[in-house]
Amino acid sequence: DDINKYKGPAFIIWNHQSRRDYLFLKNLIAPHKFNMLAGYQEFFRKKFVWLFKQAQVIPKKNFTNDPKSIRAMARIIKSGGTIAFAPEGTSSIFGHNQPIVTGTGRFLQFFKVPVYFMKLEGAYLTSHKVDVHDRVGRVNATISLLFSPEQLKSMTPEEIDNKINEVFRHDD
Repeated sequence: DDINKYKGPAFIIWNHQSRRDYLFLKNLIAPHKFNMLAGYQEFFRKKFVWLFKQAQVIPKKNFTNDPKSIRAMARIIKSGGTIAFAPEGTSSIFGHNQPIVTGTGRFLQFFKVPVYFMKLEGAYLTSHKVDVHDRVGRVNATISLLFSPEQLKSMTPEEIDNKINEVFRHDD
């Protein structure tokens, strides 16, 4: 699905396989603009401060209801923007997906906007969290509409969470 054909607010979620996922997303959906969530702790790493500020990355405290980041996301969605995040809350440890953070379905339902899914295959093998050196390899990234606003409305939060966990199932 081509997100560039869609005009309006949306979410993009992905299975967090590597340290370079944001680059795969950027290259896949260009020229579409998006804001990304990043863990609050990453904002204290000197090498990311300037980059995150320029890219307007939203800080999010992991595994919590973070009112400040939710308000920031609400402003972006209200202005017609797109927000990208990995609902697992952390990148893959061993090449397979982590379960998503409980409550993701309820969160997505609240905003009533389309949810796109970027599926990554091979990313863990090229740039994973336990080795700072990148490896040569093939990464496949595809994007598709996972939920329309109507589908979100007709499903329970648990059904949404289960569907996300199902499509995230992958093992590099």
